[in-house]
Amino acid sequence: SERPRFRDFNNTEPIWHVSGLLHANDAPQQSTTVQVPVTGHLIANGSLFAHAFITREGRSPDPAATGSYDPWATTTLTQALVVHGARPEPLGLRKLTTGEPAPWEEELRRGAVAAAIAGQP
Repeated sequence: SERPRFRDFNNTEPIWHVSGLLHANDAPQQSTTVQVPVTGHLIANGSLFAHAFITREGRSPDPAATGSYDPWATTTLTQALVVHGARPEPLGLRKLTTGEPAPWEEELRRGAVAAAIAGQP
């Protein structure tokens, strides 16, 4: 999700679901690869978080699920998936009437200089 706290249990399907996990040193490892759609939020260098919920069988990770939620039977993990994309480069566009640089081009240049001074990509 785009938020560090996940609360949208009723409107979201899990990307990966596994039943019958064993908590033991000799248990086989399980992994999966998922494709994450690139949204406008991500293109604008927004954050993306992976949320993992491990519950006992028959329990829900949703605190709003009365009767099936047990905080002692639920473990959660949130991991930030932070990858900063390259900043857009100015294209050298100019206003046709005056010949001066387009305002967004100047903003891109100022942002690139400010990021370089701050040591950010």
